[in-house]
Amino acid sequence: MYGSRFSVSDVEIRRGGVSYMIDTIRGFAKERLGVKISILIGSDQAVEFVRWREWEYICREGQLCVVRRPFLLTPEMEERLTESLTIDERAPIWIGAPLLEISSTDIRNRVRSDKSINYLTVIAVRDHIAANGLYK
Repeated sequence: MYGSRFSVSDVEIRRGGVSYMIDTIRGFAKERLGVKISILIGSDQAVEFVRWREWEYICREGQLCVVRRPFLLTPEMEERLTESLTIDERAPIWIGAPLLEISSTDIRNRVRSDKSINYLTVIAVRDHIAANGLYK
């Protein structure tokens, strides 16, 4: 739990195998009645979001939040994405963040290739990855 407003779940890791966000959302809806669910994705994933399994349901059940990736989308592209990802008048929330060129895919690839991920993650994440042999 991070403060009183946010928590992080490892339910998809514990479930194992192929994981779909829709299954996670449905599980949360059953287990955590009344809890507001926010789905945080990068703008690179927002471009592909309509290909996610049951993406409309995800947008109905949770608040889609999109973090801008550096130099990926023009304001016009963001506007079009907002229109296409708005379901039942619930529009995605765009989040400005420091424009660092760090991606989770790059981090996984670096770990897999035995390259350093120092300064790309906090030490607790690096320790967790190493302790659990993730991405090898």
